[in-house]
Amino acid sequence: AGTPFCITVDHQTLEDETVTLRHRDTMDQKRIAIKDIASIIEKEVGMRYWLQKIAED
Repeated sequence: AGTPFCITVDHQTLEDETVTLRHRDTMDQKRIAIKDIASIIEKEVGMRYWLQKIAED
């Protein structure tokens, strides 16, 4: 539960329209395009993703 991601907007965002997406549990982070935020988060937290993950186990 809680907030699984942190999205950081910084000076680079203004230059290239990217943000940093950090995963709460793993602290992994990557630079992504602002336009891709919704699809990336949907993939990570959407019901379809979790049902596929359960089926794989």
